[in-house]
Amino acid sequence: MVLYNATLAAVRADQNPVLFIDEQQLLPFCHNPLQLALIVLPGRSVPFVRNRISPAQVRTMHPLYINVLLIQSCGRIVPNRCRACRRRGLMPFLECRRVAGYFRGCCGNCKWYNHVVCCSVREGGPEDSGKRNIFLANDGNRDDNDDDDNVAPGGGAKQNQLVLGSRKAPLLIE
Repeated sequence: MVLYNATLAAVRADQNPVLFIDEQQLLPFCHNPLQLALIVLPGRSVPFVRNRISPAQVRTMHPLYINVLLIQSCGRIVPNRCRACRRRGLMPFLECRRVAGYFRGCCGNCKWYNHVVCCSVREGGPEDSGKRNIFLANDGNRDDNDDDDNVAPGGGAKQNQLVLGSRKAPLLIE
């Protein structure tokens, strides 16, 4: 097992670390209809801000974190970032991304802290453009309740690997 901190050490100081989750690596951790609907969409690797995501958070694969990683991987960049993302502060991700129709349309940075109602670009929020993602086949009324998906089938969390580093020199977290 390569420690998460080794991933950070392998990245140059002027680079942000990246979670390589663009090829359905999160599928083993997706257990509810919302997650399963998003995991089949085209995704991308997710750069994050150094020291904003802890090794413990990554290893837990908590449904909230899976949801956020899906937002960041499958979501669209918000042209006018939400207020929280504009402030930057302790935001874990470089980009303000959202998936219309899912998780009330809040951005991944706000969702990471479970501040859905505070996200200014969420559906119905003050900066919501009203546009919906045409690639998603839903009615836009998805729930944001992470409480009912805290347990993996069978009652425990599955242990799989998450790939970090680079494609040529991957670092695995077990």
